[in-house]
Amino acid sequence: MLINSTCRYPLEPLEIGADNPIVDKTIAWFLDEAQDLLQRSGFREDPLPLLDQAIAYLRTVVNLDLDHYRLFPMALYHLGFAHLRRYKWFGDQQDLEEAVSKLSEAVNWTPSYHSLRRTVLEACADACYLHFEWSQEENYLRDCIPLLEEAIGMWDSTASPLRFLLRNLGKVFLDLFEKAQEKTDWDMAAELFTEARELCPLKDTMTLMNLSFDLADTFHTLHDRTVLGVTHLETAISHRRSGISFLFDNESNGLGVQLAKLGDELYERYRYSALQERLDESISLLQYSATLHQDKFQRASLLSKLGNFLGLRLRLRGLPADGREAIEVLRYSLSAHNELGLKWTSWQYSKVALISFELHSTSRSSGDIDGTIQWFRKAVDISRKDSDLLSPQIFGLGLALYARFKVHGDASALDETIVHLRTLVGPNKGYAGKYVHRLAVALHARFELSASYADLEECLGVLLKVCSLPINSLLFRRSHFTCAVLLASLAKRYGRLDISLQGYQRAVDMLPHVSLKNADVASRQQDLSSHAVDLACDAASCAIELGKFETAVDLLERGRSAFWSHNLVLHPDLTALEASHPLLAEEFEQASEAVVHAQAIVTADPDPIKSSTILRPTPGEFLEHYRRIEDDSYHAQVHRISPNDLVLIRAVDEMERCLTAIREVQGFQSFLRPLEVSELMDGTVGRNVVMINISRLRCDALILQREASSPVRLVTLPEASYDKILALSQQLQSALGMANVRVRQSEATRHVRPARIRSTAERLRIILSSLWSWIVHPVLKALSLNISSYPPRIFWYPTGPLTYLPLHAAGRYNGTDLPDKGQAVYDYVVSSYIPSLRSLVRSRPTEVRTPRLLVVSQPNTPGQKPLPMTTQEVTTIVNVAKSLVPITRLDGNDATVERVASSLAECDWCHFACHGAQDTTQPLQSGLLVQDGLVSIDRILSLKIPSSQFAFLSACQTATSDIYLPDESLHITASLLFAGFGGIIGSLWSISDSDAPIVAEGVYTRMLANPAPSSEDVAGALHESVARLRESGVSLERWAPFVHFGL
Repeated sequence: MLINSTCRYPLEPLEIGADNPIVDKTIAWFLDEAQDLLQRSGFREDPLPLLDQAIAYLRTVVNLDLDHYRLFPMALYHLGFAHLRRYKWFGDQQDLEEAVSKLSEAVNWTPSYHSLRRTVLEACADACYLHFEWSQEENYLRDCIPLLEEAIGMWDSTASPLRFLLRNLGKVFLDLFEKAQEKTDWDMAAELFTEARELCPLKDTMTLMNLSFDLADTFHTLHDRTVLGVTHLETAISHRRSGISFLFDNESNGLGVQLAKLGDELYERYRYSALQERLDESISLLQYSATLHQDKFQRASLLSKLGNFLGLRLRLRGLPADGREAIEVLRYSLSAHNELGLKWTSWQYSKVALISFELHSTSRSSGDIDGTIQWFRKAVDISRKDSDLLSPQIFGLGLALYARFKVHGDASALDETIVHLRTLVGPNKGYAGKYVHRLAVALHARFELSASYADLEECLGVLLKVCSLPINSLLFRRSHFTCAVLLASLAKRYGRLDISLQGYQRAVDMLPHVSLKNADVASRQQDLSSHAVDLACDAASCAIELGKFETAVDLLERGRSAFWSHNLVLHPDLTALEASHPLLAEEFEQASEAVVHAQAIVTADPDPIKSSTILRPTPGEFLEHYRRIEDDSYHAQVHRISPNDLVLIRAVDEMERCLTAIREVQGFQSFLRPLEVSELMDGTVGRNVVMINISRLRCDALILQREASSPVRLVTLPEASYDKILALSQQLQSALGMANVRVRQSEATRHVRPARIRSTAERLRIILSSLWSWIVHPVLKALSLNISSYPPRIFWYPTGPLTYLPLHAAGRYNGTDLPDKGQAVYDYVVSSYIPSLRSLVRSRPTEVRTPRLLVVSQPNTPGQKPLPMTTQEVTTIVNVAKSLVPITRLDGNDATVERVASSLAECDWCHFACHGAQDTTQPLQSGLLVQDGLVSIDRILSLKIPSSQFAFLSACQTATSDIYLPDESLHITASLLFAGFGGIIGSLWSISDSDAPIVAEGVYTRMLANPAPSSEDVAGALHESVARLRESGVSLERWAPFVHFGL
């Protein structure tokens, strides 16, 4: 109903015509009597007799043939108004129809100059709006607009009724927006409410209050109907706070309703920001609102909402008081619903059960788990009676019973758990990953209790079944990934290595799929870190124990580079496909963009539970998480799917459909597939490639030589272990910190005490000697390599914590920084590192007789320590190369992020003499610091640099891996390899400012001595240049950081 409609339609004095005084007086009598009856009806508890008599009088007048009399429109108006009033009292639809009909006729008959027209327009608009509320027919809403617009035009701008009419019209446009979703309607509503508020005097606090609430509802409606973020929600909250301040002043009984609305809006704001202060205020407002007088239905609904919000806060903070209050509030809500004759649904009982389960997980109280079981049993019973969806309730009951078994050791609870979970799994039910996982855990628990091998066989059997399903058919892939890991873990425990390997292979196959939820590379990297750490190494160890060495190579390669594989699918090279099948290429590109867009939306809508976690687990904690087969938290087992998740799932399905279509085309069968082992082995022809697998299960080296009689040879490393290698990496990080070599700078500015230098050198020697004894020497011995003045290349492929350690500097250091001849790795081989075998296959060098060289220097980067020797460094390089190759030089202020990025895409060689930045929490935001910012890994990955051969990163920490994802080698050098460079010189820790020019001069002199320079010359050039630096007598920590990656 439009605002204040009944009190603003006065029965105006009658105008008596002069044409027929007798008739006029008769009609006037009827109208006067009717008006008196209508006025008196407003003060009666039972106005029906008076309204009926008034309508009878008015029908008598209207039914007369009086069209030529001026009193006719007045009679129509009064008859329509009488029907409108009777409808408002008794709700008879026929009265509403009559009111609209008669008042519409009155509008048509009342001339524009008539003093009654304004009143007739407003009454007709009121009737049309009420008809819309009853019928939801849009045409009645649209009929209100011209009526109110004309009425508004008839009032002076200073007239007090004007603001009420503007508010009425604003309400019509807001309802029209909700109905038709036209943004112009919303614009009109907001404009009209704002204009009405501007016309309202400050003393009229009641109207200001109502208009504030109108504006709050307007902006909240736009927020609900669009995806424009939180700006409109913030505006709605601001207006509602303003209105509530007036409510307190006016002591209005609508305070509870508005507090509840504000609480809802603050909760919505919390969902966007994950700021728990918003949730706290929302809960406080709902608690206060619940104490105020409201109708029973509103109170029942409010209590349900309050209980759910308290349950959410329990999950966030783990405070048992929140859980207990939530359950108490929800019990009150249940009672309130019962009093109203409204039954709770199965889902409502399940919500209480969830909160009770969370409370049990927090408090570990046996009473809480018993209460959880009771709530879930009620939910299951109601689902069965109502033929409602039953699986989630049974699943919850099964989990609660399993928790009871864990608390009390109640074997009967475990038996009942298995009975319930079996009903959710099978040929006719399907094999949902979370159901299978939980059933397998329960069966394994009963096997441990009773030693019944039937339970173990059933456990492994259901896991094998779910692991045989096509990946593309799976909706919730994370739960299926968890099943694969569980299968691998349990089968390995009981000596079923063949089955364990199947589980590992499935888990590795699924690694690229479990990261599809996130669009930006940093989010994907963080997502993968919770799954990929050590998985590939354990999988390879299982294959090695079975003697399947090529399978071990495949698992290591695919498992430890899942991030790169996923990024390749979303950002593919479509050149060949575009040339031969442009329509397929366009379709796939559109599908990929849709996935990226959907992922961005999901990423932008944070999960408050995840967002509340600040600390990142250590690799060991990640390992424990992935190995753990029992998790009592119900919420860890439930996949909550949002509408945005569904959009993402559909986008991924469409992209995979496009991939399938492309792979059916001749010549594109392997499009964006991981390379087969045979293809990967092509990169080992004529090379010594050593994959070193560091696992908690065992440690081994795999020597890859395609042309050898045994393409993959096993070298066991009995002296090495995961824990010993991890300890070495930690010792190295500590030693480097003591030596202050985290940032490139001159030796004069390091300010390291001699005692610390000696301590660092001693610790480095111990670390490198251990690497020599445990890993490097056994490998060299297996390769039958001898000391050589022209040593062969070796490509080190380290895994796990070994990725932090300088294998290229390993040797037997007997108290000096130079081992005896033949006791160091550099006496036998030229060392290079590779983050994946794919880099050897993809990065075959393109011969370029005249490479284009980009040289970047930053002697005074804002906010960083000066690097005065970088000027000398690049000047030396330019002097060596200027007569041989074209050079682009960017120094100081010229080296901006944009210029460097665009130049990178056009160069063949590049040299960076600057600071590097390693972000250990977000490694994809690591990069190279230039004049106006950071050339990040994220930015480098977006570049197209297919012709680039070689990069020299004379900056600190460019080859340091992410501590949380070591197997991905997420450092600057690896990202440049992925982006297209063939070979790269980087550093494991910061280098001395004075050493960089010496090493750089040696590298470029050797490189340019070759008439046809290639990226394969880089490793040898670095080897020789570092040898000269080492022989000059510099300390170990100064020559050891230089490393080569790639070809």
